[in-house]
Amino acid sequence: DIAGAYDIPGLGAVRRLEWTEDAVILTDAFENALSVTERFITILPPDAEISLEDVTEGNKIYVKGWGMEVRGKALKPRISTEIHRRRGPVGVTDKVLLIDVPLAPGEKEISFTIRKR
Repeated sequence: DIAGAYDIPGLGAVRRLEWTEDAVILTDAFENALSVTERFITILPPDAEISLEDVTEGNKIYVKGWGMEVRGKALKPRISTEIHRRRGPVGVTDKVLLIDVPLAPGEKEISFTIRKR
């Protein structure tokens, strides 16, 4: 149960993780949510400023030798970068890649298969 990670009264959120021989399958299911956007954050640095077309192919997203397949009804992912302050030493920052995957209207469950390419 991951509902406690969100400050939304009445929200139900359950995460399942399944390990296979070559992948991790992450499945999230939500109850009482009006809309859902999954966000993945990685410190794997892009080689340069990137666009969605640089990292996506159909329902797959690629970053630095890793692939993530979206399994479920989702809208087009959004890719962006931000500077995040690292925990620990003051003033140390990292450029991070944000991958936002909005679920299609009315959808309450989605899975992602993540594997090394």
